[in-house]
Amino acid sequence: MTTSACSGPVTEEGDLVHLARILENSTIDTERGRLSSRFYDIGDAGCSLLFRYLDGEIDSVEVQRHANPVVSPRSPKQWPSCRTTNESISTASLIRFTAVDLWGVSMSDPGFASLVSWISARSIPTGMTMLKILDLRRNLIIGSIAMAKDFIQCFTSVPASQSLRTLVFSNNPLSPEFRRTLISLLHNIPSLRELSLSMTGLTSKDGKALGKYFCRVSPPCRLVKFDANANQLGVKGIKYIVNSLRHCYSLEVVELYANSNDGSSSPATSSSEDDGSHGEIANAASYRMLEQVRSRYLMRNYFLKSSIKEQALELLKATRVLLSKPAVSLPAPPGSTSHTCISTPCFSTLPNELKLGILAELAPHLSHQQFMHVIEYGSLRETLPSVELRLPKLQLSARGSAEKPTTSRKFGSIVRTSPTTPSAQSNTTHYPNEKGTALQAWLELVGCDMYEPSDQETNHHYFTQI
Repeated sequence: MTTSACSGPVTEEGDLVHLARILENSTIDTERGRLSSRFYDIGDAGCSLLFRYLDGEIDSVEVQRHANPVVSPRSPKQWPSCRTTNESISTASLIRFTAVDLWGVSMSDPGFASLVSWISARSIPTGMTMLKILDLRRNLIIGSIAMAKDFIQCFTSVPASQSLRTLVFSNNPLSPEFRRTLISLLHNIPSLRELSLSMTGLTSKDGKALGKYFCRVSPPCRLVKFDANANQLGVKGIKYIVNSLRHCYSLEVVELYANSNDGSSSPATSSSEDDGSHGEIANAASYRMLEQVRSRYLMRNYFLKSSIKEQALELLKATRVLLSKPAVSLPAPPGSTSHTCISTPCFSTLPNELKLGILAELAPHLSHQQFMHVIEYGSLRETLPSVELRLPKLQLSARGSAEKPTTSRKFGSIVRTSPTTPSAQSNTTHYPNEKGTALQAWLELVGCDMYEPSDQETNHHYFTQI
């Protein structure tokens, strides 16, 4: 037996060898905070060793001594080194992991319990939990009610901006208790955007639970993508899910393929439920009808989201101009006898109620809460983007005269500072200055990432009830 240089329990020699093989077949990206291991038989014992290593209980130097010399040596980024002090811990324990990808590693319930304990130990108040992607497909997880509750509890105390966004349990033999407990508690993770439960044995009861989650009013479901292919939902379970889309305005992708009751791809099969209810005949016409209704609701969500995004941006631009106050009063142009602030004529003299009423015409589809969030964000000077004046560097020619700069930017152009500058690294939320994640993060910040109807009990007036 050997004792790790880091503080922690004694580790067997064979365990160190096993952990060395695991790390040789895994990738730990310290810069991006990603842990990935695919199709290597880690097992439950290996999962426990791996998470102990990531917690700093096992010294990386001890593990390195047991590495296979035949295998090409890993870079320091893939073998996080240990500090030289007596109280040293593995630098892996300091990594803020954002993604954990464990495909087909033979993880069952004990290994999953080790994962949950590791995530829980790194949660608030330690501030080390920033896990946004958790992919556990092709494993042997069965689970229980207690395990589902412990798993959800790991993310309840984490801020939404740092909490889980993608959860994949596909191709795991999940137990009915674990599935239904997990689904009933998903509303405690409001940051969740993608959920994958394909090949997990879902039945019509699970479809009913999913339907309740999708049409939940407070807090509303904000899933964007959901797939539950190759299950046993049947016509009844699919109907629960499709009908719930009537009151769910966030989903854009819903995959429910190969969900006949016997698990085959044929749509014409019989249905039998555990609650003793009589079976019903599911024919091809029923599936085609549900597919049409599903496509209709998803198309509605797509166009409403696009409309909300455009109106929120237009409202933000108008708010910046009409409601933002200058920091100082600027003198009037030469020849004028009065000193006034630069502001929009007439609009600034109106009562606040009229100002908000005029601005509301720019965003008719935004709810009152969304409208006020954008107004509050746009009227604060702290949310303005950081900018700097970039002047091109002049180069001296051989004669000593200044040459014309070769930069493609105009002289004296003002640009937003890059994320690497100190001003951009502050905690202040800036205006979305580029497409993609920055814009989506801003939309979620002001709650404009989905349509919010004024009455949750009725559908949008552009669509008839089905």
